[in-house]
Amino acid sequence: MFIVAFVTSRLTLRVREQADGARRRERSTAALFRLSRDLVHERGIERLSAIATKHISAVFSQNTVILMPDDQGRLLAPAGEPGSSALDERELSVAQWALGHRQKAGMGTDTLPGAKWLYIPLVASSRTVGVIGIRSDDTAGSFEPEQIHVLENFANQVAMASKGHCWLRKLNMPF
Repeated sequence: MFIVAFVTSRLTLRVREQADGARRRERSTAALFRLSRDLVHERGIERLSAIATKHISAVFSQNTVILMPDDQGRLLAPAGEPGSSALDERELSVAQWALGHRQKAGMGTDTLPGAKWLYIPLVASSRTVGVIGIRSDDTAGSFEPEQIHVLENFANQVAMASKGHCWLRKLNMPF
């Protein structure tokens, strides 16, 4: 009876963990859908950044910032955006590395792990249009692989929306 009870409890635990994982994936998918829906209706880099920051902050309950390069390709912390005042020169240099190398960098990665923020580049086909920075308030100071995957999906959506904005600007179309 002990063996049957042990096996049953292990199977119940496994089913519960799978159900929790399915709920997390459903919430992530719903959040990604809401982000995509809101980005489709907006134009302007500032507005796209605000929408993306709002959605990412809502899902992760963390400080989030979208960094876009200036005409010389340098990333600038947007004035007045929550969390941007916490980005010093060191943090901006990590974000600049992520932009230039098209790879995530910072906290929880193998690249420049001493940073306080995680930086994920916004890669749109042939170029990188910006960087998402997110800071974990977790005492462990890193994100789980599933969370990073969700962040990368958010970054892809924002990059596609930003790329569309850039094409409209090149074509001199109103936005």
